[in-house]
Amino acid sequence: MDGREPARKRLDSLKREIEEMERLQRWRPCLATIQIGQDPAAATYLRSQGKTCERIGLEARRFVFPADVSIEEVQELLLRLNADDDVDAVMVERPLPPRWELSGLIDCVDPVKDVEGVHRFNLGSLYLGDRNTPLPCTAKAILSLLGEYGFADLKGRNASVLGVSPTVGKAVAMLFLHRKASVTLLHSQSAETERLRALAQADLVVVGIGKPHVLSGEMLKQGVVVVDVGINVLSDGRLVGDVDWESLAGVARAATPVPGGIGPLTVASLMENVFHCARRRRGAPFSDGSFSS
Repeated sequence: MDGREPARKRLDSLKREIEEMERLQRWRPCLATIQIGQDPAAATYLRSQGKTCERIGLEARRFVFPADVSIEEVQELLLRLNADDDVDAVMVERPLPPRWELSGLIDCVDPVKDVEGVHRFNLGSLYLGDRNTPLPCTAKAILSLLGEYGFADLKGRNASVLGVSPTVGKAVAMLFLHRKASVTLLHSQSAETERLRALAQADLVVVGIGKPHVLSGEMLKQGVVVVDVGINVLSDGRLVGDVDWESLAGVARAATPVPGGIGPLTVASLMENVFHCARRRRGAPFSDGSFSS
């Protein structure tokens, strides 16, 4: 399941919408991104993000802090961005340095400008199934890619999700539940027997732990669909996911490569969220159909 072509089509469509809004209303959406530290995977994602903003006509502002910056300094910037009428969307890039907690920063972001849907207000809206809220970009990208390849109907399916981050694992699980799937969430403290049992029964597996080759084909049932969200930078500079790709041959019905799978659609989903945040700030509903069953 290659995400590059679906992402290109969605970005082309979004570019036309942005051009039309700029022509009629004399404004274009603006995204402000904050990076703390120099994580290699984050840097790769932000380079892709910057190129995409330029391509489709979004204004992008990037703020980079060293890992030892004070929390108060970053929070002060977030409050300034909230008050800036020229900024429509704000995101804090992850992973954060070890001493940081995302919630301590996101609580400072205006929920209307929370482009990734990670503010507690927006996550609560996701829990309740509110369609007028931004979805976490990776979770939204997963739904989009499943739809592109004909796997959007999850009613009655067994899904296993490895990883319980609020913006990926938990968000994906909630979206799958809204689509009537039976979901098992697995994490680092899940018993190995339980983990293997759930994987062996799953029609769909999403893995986003951040460890190379944590999942292999021998753990899975025949015909499974595998979504690999992991991005790991090896010592030789190669990007790999969390799944042992070669081991899926003859087992998986479909799977996402790394790179080129979920990544491109995650960037496209972010761009769409920026656009919808801008519209929402001007009174339009935030609805892109991702909750549809």
